Amino acid sequence: MRTFKLKSARRGLLAGAAAAVMAAVAGVPTPALAWKPKTHVYLAEEALRDATDDGKVTIYETDYRTGRIIGVLGTFEVDAKILAALRAAPAQFRAGVLGPDAYPDILTGQQIIHPDEADSLDGGAGGSNGWLAHLWDRGFVNSSSPQVQAFTVGYLTHAAGDVFAHTYVNYYAGGEFMLTPDPTNAVKHLILEGYIGKRTPQTISSTTTRVRSGGPLNGRKRDDLGLDPVVGKDEVKYQDVNKPVTQEDTSIAGVERFIYDELTYAKPGSVLEAKLLKGDGTSRSIPYIFSRLRNGLQQQVDTYDRERMARSGPERVAYAALNGPAAEYKRAWIKDIDEGLAAFPAVSHEVAKAIVYNESGGDMGRAKAALGQYVEDHLAKMAGVPDAVVSVAAVIDGILPKFIADALHELMKAPIDVLMKGATGKTADEWEGYLTHPETNFDKVLNAGGGGHDGEVEHRTDLASFNRDQLKIADSGFSNPSLKWKIEDLPPAFNTVQMTKLLMLSDAGRQQLDTALKAKGGSLGAAPGRNPNLMLGWVRSLDAGNQWQGLPGKRAGASPRPAFSAGDAIAFQKLFLIQLGAKDIPGAKAPEHGASPAPAPAPAPPPT
Repeated sequence: MRTFKLKSARRGLLAGAAAAVMAAVAGVPTPALAWKPKTHVYLAEEALRDATDDGKVTIYETDYRTGRIIGVLGTFEVDAKILAALRAAPAQFRAGVLGPDAYPDILTGQQIIHPDEADSLDGGAGGSNGWLAHLWDRGFVNSSSPQVQAFTVGYLTHAAGDVFAHTYVNYYAGGEFMLTPDPTNAVKHLILEGYIGKRTPQTISSTTTRVRSGGPLNGRKRDDLGLDPVVGKDEVKYQDVNKPVTQEDTSIAGVERFIYDELTYAKPGSVLEAKLLKGDGTSRSIPYIFSRLRNGLQQQVDTYDRERMARSGPERVAYAALNGPAAEYKRAWIKDIDEGLAAFPAVSHEVAKAIVYNESGGDMGRAKAALGQYVEDHLAKMAGVPDAVVSVAAVIDGILPKFIADALHELMKAPIDVLMKGATGKTADEWEGYLTHPETNFDKVLNAGGGGHDGEVEHRTDLASFNRDQLKIADSGFSNPSLKWKIEDLPPAFNTVQMTKLLMLSDAGRQQLDTALKAKGGSLGAAPGRNPNLMLGWVRSLDAGNQWQGLPGKRAGASPRPAFSAGDAIAFQKLFLIQLGAKDIPGAKAPEHGASPAPAPAPAPPPT
């Protein structure tokens, strides 16, 4: 029987895949997430509440340079298709809000979707916008599923948060998230994002739940309470309440196939393969690695089938006897890769539920267990140990089990703490302290130098100053954890909610907004790409700051500017608050003001 050798390139490919999953299981710290997921979800829920109550969103007028909310600019129509999707599938919207921090997985999201790597698809910016435009086209414009549409709107909502949050956090950390060679910048990102997350208010669901109150059904309990023994004679009351958002309020039901087709498996010749899965981070991406491997195996199987059918009689029999076992082995291998990639969205969602939507805080043990089960159920087989191997047992026993064992052995030669300290300067236990108790390390990290890179400079702060000046809370440390910041007091949070509402507008809503802005001396410009949605066409990198300025990217020339910052950028200055990290917009003109109006009252708090 013919044996075949594993090429070193494939050995490295699969070792990288094993390392990626095992690193996640081991709890290697993730890159910068801008807002922590808890903050993303809280801000998104406030926009969801405003949109779904009456089909309109309230947009505020701002005085950009003084950082004040002047008052209500107007209420504007939400796109009917968006509104129907949000009302029908709020759980899928909340899942989408986690964006590339969860789907298709954290490593692909951070290494490929966040940076400026992908090609342009809509005539606007490339990079992150390429992914957003792809999802919008496939998941909203050309989808009839409310679940998929709501998930897609949530994904764009995540981007709305990232562009303002990263501008803000990069100001303190000294630029975009940078882990090596000096992890100071990364630590500052994690501490600041984690602390803002701990001061984020509880997310109260925008949808009401009908609660039934009345006597128990158990006869003995009814007797103990002095109730009528006949069930149904005690008064039953119903009350509509808004409960906190929990893991039961998020779902990818009806979206799994979409995540697989458009974010996970890169079919040959697909947009995902040709335009989006690009950059150095592909070597650590499970979707990229196994899509490429699967497609290569399929080519080899197709070649075998063509060659076999081109022969006849004894020649065909001889060819099949020589090459058939390897081909059948590869067919089974392809099947296992297909099953593993199809299972990937559910695993990513389970990890998100464990870390984000957990009432008692992030459950890393549960997340590790989910990833560990995926390794056990799928990764080994995806790496070359199919179930259907009876006809090629000698090949499998002689090569593939040893190969997989060698790859995992190479990964685990040293303890995970040694690997992490060599790469990040800190052990797993040290990272755990930073992530779990950011307030303890705040002054030591944020009030120290270091972190600036590529021409950016870090800015120091201490916990007392940050609480007082930025979060506007009366706590010199963390003595009163119940104190939370308010959206109107934290400019990047306000800007996130305002941008989320803007991306929900209908064509008529955008026209209404443009009319209102013209009355204030501004105007929306032309869409930067083929999509009229105000979130599309301009975000080249979710990691970078000041994306609304049309800054140069990796490709020649500057990225397009969004409609609201085009021209003299007066519209931008009427819609958003100036925030730390924001730089002057080229060509911007200061709006003309009459007498300074009094600040608007704070927006109404969410229902409790």
